[in-house]
Amino acid sequence: MEQINYEKICSFYVSKSHLIVILLQYLKEKLKKDIELTVLTEDDFYLEIQKIINKTEIESSIKNKIEKEFRKKINKKAIKKIKGIVIVQGDYEYIKKVNIKLEKNKKIEIINCFKFEDFETKTNEILRSHYKILNTLGEKEISNLLSRRI
Repeated sequence: MEQINYEKICSFYVSKSHLIVILLQYLKEKLKKDIELTVLTEDDFYLEIQKIINKTEIESSIKNKIEKEFRKKINKKAIKKIKGIVIVQGDYEYIKKVNIKLEKNKKIEIINCFKFEDFETKTNEILRSHYKILNTLGEKEISNLLSRRI
């Protein structure tokens, strides 16, 4: 099992399908390393995940793990014990609240998935509080993507 250290990554999406495509590319490689996955979503993605994942070339064990996590509901007390990759999806306020609960956990990689509308209104706050951006091209360091200081 690969060791995970605290890291915050942000992602921006325009539709549920768009976010799923971004995440599947990323998770396809990460989950081969036997890393735990937890999904904390404000919106229900299960139908979209089923439609897209069945059209994607991914090992069946990884498909099952992803589908299971998008279906599972986590109780609030269990959030403190989470480790591995944590996907947090929702509006800015939802993500902020979940991140406060997760911030003491130093054995997680948080992928905060913001709706595009939040990116338009909260760009500086979001980029300042994350190390990397995840998009369809993969994971990139924010400092390398931006030519000016935020």
